[in-house]
Amino acid sequence: MRKDLSHLPPAEPASYEFEADFEWVLAHINELTETYPDKWVAIVDKQVVAVGETIGAVEKEAFTKTNRKEFPVLFLEGQIYVYSHQLKI
Repeated sequence: MRKDLSHLPPAEPASYEFEADFEWVLAHINELTETYPDKWVAIVDKQVVAVGETIGAVEKEAFTKTNRKEFPVLFLEGQIYVYSHQLKI
């Protein structure tokens, strides 16, 4: 069952810097995935500024290095994963 979130204010639009960095990610996704398979990566000013095993560590490192509070962080899967679940009732 979905929760009713209509009482929450709409999310703020992303900053120009975030949008530019995200566009850069999309243009370089293949090389990023090849270079950083199965890692979390933070992008600031169209550069990889932090790489790690956990999203929290990557966010903290990126903020510490750049003092920016909004930036793309993504997990780059190095291979295709298939998850399966059988519902037993």
